[in-house]
Amino acid sequence: MRPKSQVFWVSNQPFCDTVNAYSTFKSSLSTKLIAPILFIGLLILLGFLVFFVFFAKAVVDQQASEKASGIAEALIIAIEADTDKAGANRVISALATRKNIIRLSLVEAASGKIVADSQQAYIGKYLDNTYNAMHSSRFGELQKKK
Repeated sequence: MRPKSQVFWVSNQPFCDTVNAYSTFKSSLSTKLIAPILFIGLLILLGFLVFFVFFAKAVVDQQASEKASGIAEALIIAIEADTDKAGANRVISALATRKNIIRLSLVEAASGKIVADSQQAYIGKYLDNTYNAMHSSRFGELQKKK
């Protein structure tokens, strides 16, 4: 009977010979040829994705700016033709029915008071109380430019 403290090895090699598998993989000709092609392909794909994201953002910003300019010009022409507040409300309501316009407001620059709005409940209130902080800060930037 053998003592319990002794360990007998069947073989001196590990169960899975990972060293030989790695060296075989590393020395494979097909791996050496495919790895750089895959790496360059991934870099090109990443480059296209980055370019597309920035280009798409620029196009969307351009389209939004053009649409806002068109609405502002239409609003200016309509209000010059009819200067009373009821006319301004009619013009704002008509422009707000266009596609992709959620809300349209005409704000008095000096006080920040809403003169005309596509949502009637906000007429006569102050901009800070009706819009979120981002829109209010943007209005402050526009006031400083004028």
